[in-house]
Amino acid sequence: MPDADRAALVERAMRRYGDAVYRFALHQLRVPSEAEETTQDVFVALFASGSCFQDERHLRRWLMMAASCRCKNRWRARSRRPEDATDPQTLERAGARAALVGPAELDGPRVGEDADEGVGAGVLWRHVDALPPALREVIYLFYIEEYATDEIAAVVGVAPATVRTRLHRARARLRKMLREEER
Repeated sequence: MPDADRAALVERAMRRYGDAVYRFALHQLRVPSEAEETTQDVFVALFASGSCFQDERHLRRWLMMAASCRCKNRWRARSRRPEDATDPQTLERAGARAALVGPAELDGPRVGEDADEGVGAGVLWRHVDALPPALREVIYLFYIEEYATDEIAAVVGVAPATVRTRLHRARARLRKMLREEER
């Protein structure tokens, strides 16, 4: 693929999916600067790959898979040299909410939510942030990006049954956390 075509593909992908890739990376890494770097790395990799995509869905899945891999690489690097990661609760309120719901929904409640339910959603997402990365990742891809379990499996590189197991475990942990909070 000629460089001009690759540049056009990257530009189109950044316009359409740049925010989604950034939100996913921010949700996984919890550090805005690392999320920005990861997003940039994903689009540089897209340019370098020269891949042809069947359709927009294929392109979007490739981008999310690349973001997932790069986030995991950063987690591994952190474990080798721990850094001071920003606590998700210290992120600016608008930035944190944008990471969860997207910029188009910042002025009002999340889809399917009344204004009063927004407080409950904040509590729920605080508990989601407390989940281990593998569980947090599938919850985000399932509920925010609205991927099916088979698509999530392709993105994170595991079997569909593993995704369903992780979703089940994540939901069970969230139920337990919410029950404990009610006490």
